[in-house]
Amino acid sequence: MTEYKAYTQAAEAIRTHLLFPETRQLLDVWLTLWEAGMQGLPDRRKIDPTVMPRLLPRIFILERTNEENRLKYRLAGEEINRRYDYGLIGKHLDEITPADALPRIESYFRATFELPAIILLSGILFSERDKPGYGERLLLPICDPSSDRPGILGMTYQKQLFPDADAARASSNRTLYTADLATGELEQADATVPK
Repeated sequence: MTEYKAYTQAAEAIRTHLLFPETRQLLDVWLTLWEAGMQGLPDRRKIDPTVMPRLLPRIFILERTNEENRLKYRLAGEEINRRYDYGLIGKHLDEITPADALPRIESYFRATFELPAIILLSGILFSERDKPGYGERLLLPICDPSSDRPGILGMTYQKQLFPDADAARASSNRTLYTADLATGELEQADATVPK
């Protein structure tokens, strides 16, 4: 059982590291999903897209599948899909992520609902792909109580693209922030991917 105060403490700890108004707005939207005395994670079904139309191209929703314990895209905005040669809806995270990067990426995605925690990856994004970007990836835990499936409301906000991974590493590093929702405490770690 997590208290509301710890959730807000975690959100405020993450907010101090958010660089862009878009990621701050998504955090605010997520905070509105909380209800007094609520047990568990915010209800995915209460997300109202009409309150955040400018954010929708950069938003995604992942859900853990009960039968295989995999992460599956339920929703992916236009900007998210543009990074790939295909639409992500219905795809699993392990299908679109290179095998050598999957353990690293899946670990922080899963920590979002397993701890649970708010996760922020700041700096280099898509380092395992052509033309990595610079920006923020914000991951917020949600749940569908009707199916008891935890999931993630996320945003990837890219401010710029680099021509290749070497240029990205020379221009920026990457930091992983984890704000534990049970305690409100924030951990920070260097997440720069070595060559």
